[in-house]
Amino acid sequence: MQNNVAALNQDATRRIYTTLAGHSDTAWAADAEHYLGRQLNQAAARADGLPPHYELLGDWLGREAEGALAAYRRYQCERDDGAPRRHFANVAQARQFLGAAAPARLTAGASLYGVIGRWNDMDFQPMIGSYLELLGDGVPANNQYLRYQALLESNGCPLVQDLPEACYRGAAVELALAQHCDAYLPELIGYNIARQQPCTALLVARYELNEMGIDADAFAEPGQAAGSGPSALFSLRGIMARVADPVTFYRGVDEGFKLHALVAQLPLPAATPGPQAVMPPRDPLDAPPPRAASYAPAETRLHDRPVIRHHFPADEHAWEAIGSELRLLEARLAASDSKEEAMSTLSRLMSPAAQHQPTGLMAARIYSQLFHL
Repeated sequence: MQNNVAALNQDATRRIYTTLAGHSDTAWAADAEHYLGRQLNQAAARADGLPPHYELLGDWLGREAEGALAAYRRYQCERDDGAPRRHFANVAQARQFLGAAAPARLTAGASLYGVIGRWNDMDFQPMIGSYLELLGDGVPANNQYLRYQALLESNGCPLVQDLPEACYRGAAVELALAQHCDAYLPELIGYNIARQQPCTALLVARYELNEMGIDADAFAEPGQAAGSGPSALFSLRGIMARVADPVTFYRGVDEGFKLHALVAQLPLPAATPGPQAVMPPRDPLDAPPPRAASYAPAETRLHDRPVIRHHFPADEHAWEAIGSELRLLEARLAASDSKEEAMSTLSRLMSPAAQHQPTGLMAARIYSQLFHL
């Protein structure tokens, strides 16, 4: 019976991830909310949550952050004293890890998409800024998804279709939170507070990947691993001052924090015991692409230009004459009656499933310009 339940849970996780990560108009699975509820119920039983009162949160997070950074400093000292790598005995093991971590890393921060429709609410602007940063503000070379794809390709890591359920779980939860933000807003905030804390595992993985000649920044930016952008905490401070029931809201934040602890563990291996393997010579053609290069095809590279530059007639046949999706987007924006309408149009194109596509990149570029006006 337990095996049957486990199999059902694995099937649900893969189905949610595959459906929500897909690029189509029906990308959001109907059962994603039920899946999210089940994960939250499991997380509720955990003891590793936030302090009982909101007033204690800031100091507590500071101590937790210092503990994670201190653990990383101890690791660095151990390595300086000659200790072997903790996770990757050789390049092949590192590449295998990059493939297993792909679902989680390709969707890291995707839940923040749920708040981008609240762009004119100051309390949510820090979180929206974090989402735009993950999207590279629409610049392909800075887009987290495209950079990780390039990392996989440059290291010969094929996307594995049948990974263990645990590899998809955090990604499925991120995508479900993005879709159901209105119903699970405090949980989304709590999840991202946890995600934005310094992470010893991320820091150690970055150290060892970099040591082996693999682009660690494409795996996780230094600031992201070290917790330098606590935008969810900044948003929470403003929101807690105005919610009708702060005790209940904070309880939801705590549940989201526990949810991250439950589902967001990296599939880091233990390095094979014995002498460290020597990295084999690499073919220059197999080297990671330069950081300054665009990872997108030339036709998707974007250039600075006015946000809305065309005026289109009301004639319905004028829309049919526009062959390019990018020109169609410009046309729609030009026809918008207000900034609110334009931002709504752009937001729909910036979903986790679409943000790395050419139209999604352009939408993020224009959204970012309007957001910062």
